[in-house]
Amino acid sequence: MPVTDSVVDLVVIGGGPAGQEAALEGARLGVRVALVDDGPRMGGAVATGTVPSKALHDAARGGRAGLDLAWLGPLVDEHAAAAALRLERAGVTWVRGRARFGSATTVVVAGPDGERTLTAKGVVLATGSRPVRPRIVPAHPRVLDSDGVAWLPRLPRTLLVLGSGVVAWEWASILAGLGVAVTFVDPSPRPLTGQEPALVDLVRERFARDGGTLLQGEAPAEVLPREDGVGLRLRSGRLLEAERLLVSAGRAPDLAPLALERAGLVVEPPGRLRLDAQGRTSAPHITVAGDLAGPPGLATTAMEQGRRAAALALGRDPGPAPPAPPVGIYTLPELASAGEDAATARARGARVVVGRAALGALARGRISGTQGVLQLVVDEGSGALLGVQIAGDGATELVHVGLLSLGRPALDLARTPFNYPSLAEAYREAALDLGRQRVAA
Repeated sequence: MPVTDSVVDLVVIGGGPAGQEAALEGARLGVRVALVDDGPRMGGAVATGTVPSKALHDAARGGRAGLDLAWLGPLVDEHAAAAALRLERAGVTWVRGRARFGSATTVVVAGPDGERTLTAKGVVLATGSRPVRPRIVPAHPRVLDSDGVAWLPRLPRTLLVLGSGVVAWEWASILAGLGVAVTFVDPSPRPLTGQEPALVDLVRERFARDGGTLLQGEAPAEVLPREDGVGLRLRSGRLLEAERLLVSAGRAPDLAPLALERAGLVVEPPGRLRLDAQGRTSAPHITVAGDLAGPPGLATTAMEQGRRAAALALGRDPGPAPPAPPVGIYTLPELASAGEDAATARARGARVVVGRAALGALARGRISGTQGVLQLVVDEGSGALLGVQIAGDGATELVHVGLLSLGRPALDLARTPFNYPSLAEAYREAALDLGRQRVAA
């Protein structure tokens, strides 16, 4: 239903995946919805980071070194325009401007034509997050964050990457694959903690083959930007230099402009709203979705959180909570997983066996030159599939077969016909490997 005045049923603040889905859910429920966002395009972090980084990932996978970046802007604009059109067709009104609370039931929007006050029965906060800048990192054109790296006019010849975790590893891997000489300083004890070490090793090996240099466990001491480049001094005293520095040190909730105190909301250290298990604030009609709700910070979970948040803000039942989503990491090669890994299952006392298949041994793997591995983690007694982990091109697509098979007899995959030749045949091969280990049928 279109918004024709300033009294609405639902106000959604933020135009990322969580906010869009919250607004669409309100429209599906037949209420008047206003979505407030001050960005130049719809999409939030998906537009500034996710779409351009994954587009560059595909370019790197295809070996397109020295790539001109001029095509990225139109691609992102096309994606944002499609999202805005979908909202418009659903009857959601996009109110452009910066939002702040006037009271628990009013939202003041400062836009290009002045201020407008929206009175709402329910409010969904989906303002996302912003990159964290460590104290040693000054503001300088040569120093980039994860929201800005994709918007360079051209790729640098040399790049320093400082950070740890998924986003830092994705960018380091992608840019090395595009021919940039990347030196990656990862202060953590080992890369991509929480992922299967043997599969992470495949990412490290590919990074090295692409010319990347990894300095694992090295701590930064000082950033030294100049007009013609940037230096990074390590605590060991070593000085690294490159054209630019990309800093990926995590993200923090974007709450400051909202005047939350006027709605009676409580912010707790380290800068997060106090929420109940459903994502409701201390005011039940004000709910939270996306990065503001905390980990895992995935677009997939953000959309479902947005749907649920809209229902709750309107006093509706959102239905049962969904299962845990799959994990997809867009390094070269991709990493993906669903369910438990072997170490997690064994830590809770389960007896498990692992079936493996080499992607490069499949007909499709030989045709496409795809290397990697797919492994199934299975309960030894019941034969039920507990988890799947994959490394290789297309892993983020392949993982969904495993996601839908969790809890079912793993050997069913050995009896399932898969297209030939396809990488999905790896499920059958890994299940046959389990059969050789006499797993319960």
